[in-house]
Amino acid sequence: MLALLSWEGTREVRHQSFQSHPEARPRRRAAPDYRSPRGLEEDLPYFGEPRIQRMLRGYFLDLYLSLCELKRVTCVGARIAMVVGNVRYGGKAIMVDELTAEVGEQAGLACIEIRAVRWRGNSAQQMGRFGRSASRESIVVFEHR
Repeated sequence: MLALLSWEGTREVRHQSFQSHPEARPRRRAAPDYRSPRGLEEDLPYFGEPRIQRMLRGYFLDLYLSLCELKRVTCVGARIAMVVGNVRYGGKAIMVDELTAEVGEQAGLACIEIRAVRWRGNSAQQMGRFGRSASRESIVVFEHR
């Protein structure tokens, strides 16, 4: 059965979703062992807008928490595959697949493969300002060790 949410309900879902957009403002448990990926922190000053920086940091924190939970519920030897797409903000590429591998290692998983599976165009907004530049979509494969 399809349930319709009120405007407030929809807003709450949007705010608590995975931080892949600037409107997300989730409440998350503390992750004292988490460190933002080195490559991301090096690039953040390029994205001067604080809400974009917050979104990018939050995305990888959410990814870390998700991977920690996947490790918790899988057996040793299990494989976990994630499909991620690299992105561009302000014309600058963010290598999401490589950063995902780093975050997975922090979560106690072993990254055994990053396989590029297709190339996709960048967004219309990015093409209009910075030209066409394809980004790869990859499968990042981890093993629970």
